[in-house]
Amino acid sequence: MIWALDFGGPGGEESFRPFAQRGLPGLELKRLRPPGLDGRPLPALDTDAFVEHYLDGADPAADRPRMIFGYCVGGVFALALAERLRRLGSPVERVVLFDTVPARSEHVGYEFERTLRDLGWREDAPLGVDVPAERAAAVPVLARDLEAGLVLLEAAVRRFVEAFLGARGAAGPVRDRLAGTLVARCGSWLRFVAASTVHRPLEFAAPVQCLVSTQLRERAEEYWAPLPVEVRSVDCSHSELLASPECHDLLLETLAVPVS
Repeated sequence: MIWALDFGGPGGEESFRPFAQRGLPGLELKRLRPPGLDGRPLPALDTDAFVEHYLDGADPAADRPRMIFGYCVGGVFALALAERLRRLGSPVERVVLFDTVPARSEHVGYEFERTLRDLGWREDAPLGVDVPAERAAAVPVLARDLEAGLVLLEAAVRRFVEAFLGARGAAGPVRDRLAGTLVARCGSWLRFVAASTVHRPLEFAAPVQCLVSTQLRERAEEYWAPLPVEVRSVDCSHSELLASPECHDLLLETLAVPVS
């Protein structure tokens, strides 16, 4: 069995859907969604708290994973989860990362802007929220104090969501429920990304391989160079990586390699 830490955003995307569609011979893929996006409360802004969240969603004894996959910053939590399983007496054989480079604080601001654009924000219809300006104001705050920066971004998300729903005629309890759901999902997503910035993996519980897109290859090779991680490159962009046939072929090659 493979535990796959999904990096699907607040819209409910399934990052590892291409793998499930193509199939992994003889292996079962178990998706673990980010905290807050799976209906459970969001843990504290701490890597260990997120690991506990994932362990609560699966029984390591009954669903013992053979490997753990992690996409993008989700790979940070994949490594932390592998280490926790080793301490629990359920070590995994291998960890496979996909375009994993720990996020920086400014990436939280980027995800804020991307999320609101996905929700419908446009320059010609800002609905009272100047998203680029909100992002620019929050980035230096995030660098000093993640929690304070997140509070600023979450307030901007709430203002936009309420204006967006109001412009479409939603009112009363219906609007309140929709607004609460959207704000909670967006806030959970931003906190998931933020939590990855405060953790730096220094030890590994299993062999680790990182498959990277050409878009992130330079950063990944620089970051992982001092550590025992095999980095292999795929000629595609970050968003195309998991759907790339070359990535899938490299993954099958990895799964066939016996662990020494």
